[in-house]
Amino acid sequence: MELSISTNNGKNITDRQKEWLESYLEHGNAAEASRSIGIDNNTARQHGYKMKRKLSQCIQDNMYSLIGKCTPDALETIYDIACNCPDPKVRLAASQDILNRGGYSGTKKIEVSVNDKSDDEINNEISALLSKGGIVEAEVVK
Repeated sequence: MELSISTNNGKNITDRQKEWLESYLEHGNAAEASRSIGIDNNTARQHGYKMKRKLSQCIQDNMYSLIGKCTPDALETIYDIACNCPDPKVRLAASQDILNRGGYSGTKKIEVSVNDKSDDEINNEISALLSKGGIVEAEVVK
């Protein structure tokens, strides 16, 4: 597996950190990854937590890369289901998924209502809220 190997601050990671990262990306368990590089079982969890924090950007970059490599196979699977599954409901769901991914999702209705208020009405509401919060005097600064 070819890894993106720079830390959050742009520095390259050590060989030991790279081993930890490979294990973490394979299993998804930080403590297990720490144990795989020889960290004692009693401190593996704490070490894994520190490594996840230290290498978070590196982990994210590599996860995106792994997902990107799987995408063609995943889309092929969805296409195969849409074309060949005997259950029409499953075929429909797969077809809708393909259309959604292609930007052809159904329209969504959004309603926005705006009540225009005068400055006096807004100031009265602000005063009411302030007094409700126990604030007796306040000055509006423009």
